[in-house]
Amino acid sequence: MGSSKAVRPRSTGRGAFCIALIAASFGLIGCGGEPVHSGPESGDQPPTAPTKSWPDGAVLAAGDVPILQSEVDRTATWVKLLYPEDTQPSLRRKALTHIHLNRAALANTFPEQRAEALADAQRVMQDLGKPNPPTPSVVTGRWSDLSLEIWGEVRDFELDVFRGPIELTGRWVLLRLDSATPGLVPAADRFTVSMFEFSFTPPDFDSQVALNSQSVLTVIDPAWEFIVPSAWGKSLPDSWYAGPK
Repeated sequence: MGSSKAVRPRSTGRGAFCIALIAASFGLIGCGGEPVHSGPESGDQPPTAPTKSWPDGAVLAAGDVPILQSEVDRTATWVKLLYPEDTQPSLRRKALTHIHLNRAALANTFPEQRAEALADAQRVMQDLGKPNPPTPSVVTGRWSDLSLEIWGEVRDFELDVFRGPIELTGRWVLLRLDSATPGLVPAADRFTVSMFEFSFTPPDFDSQVALNSQSVLTVIDPAWEFIVPSAWGKSLPDSWYAGPK
């Protein structure tokens, strides 16, 4: 796939300064408390940062959370139902904009809370097989009512069977398709869905904070530079960003 490049969409610079200061401190004092001389006269070579290992199929990453091409393309098939005239790069860009960049950034920002929410979802999934199971919430509507994520996920579900945990943006869910009513066009398809929801972000959290300051965007596959949506691209250096402004 080639080498990856990492950028931070918007940064105040404070974090970078702190990291530089800590690095400088370690460079000045050795393990025994004696000054360590560096520079051309010492002959020392600067340490090389280890290369991050990404899973097969990863094309981008927000922080430590990879975004797989297969996941983006699956979402792109849902988007195509709404925008059948769009090209593949446009469909992928919409999938990234509406779901995958936000999802990965929030997963990277709240790793502990995400793990706790997953454990809660797994416990409830087990409880559904016991007497007196918990009661889900029920939602009905088209994609604009359910969200693209839920509308897309349940399209291929069999009726009356809970599935999950499934990660959506900032939350885990257990989903059951209760009914499906086809519309004249796919965008008008209506579903009734029973759902358990396990959020791992604070109620008043602005996901844009995670996108702009908490997660470093890494381009793993150079071909995806052009596909990075303009919401990210406008804040990224012109020297590497190949997509539309």
